Amino acid sequence: MFIPISFLPGQAGGVFSEFGFVLAFCVTLSSAVALTMAPMLASNPRSGQADETDVEGRGESP
Repeated sequence: MFIPISFLPGQAGGVFSEFGFVLAFCVTLSSAVALTMAPMLASNPRSGQADETDVEGRGESP
């Protein structure tokens, strides 16, 4: 979607050429992280000790 901005003719193309490629790269990298890292991190929940905290998780003794 952002690559065609890089191929605009004239002065507009000169100004936006780097912008279009960098934006396309950032969107691609963000998509790769969202599809790989986020599920991996969500699959490993933090290990907590439920017996030391109350139901709401404030750490108060009963």
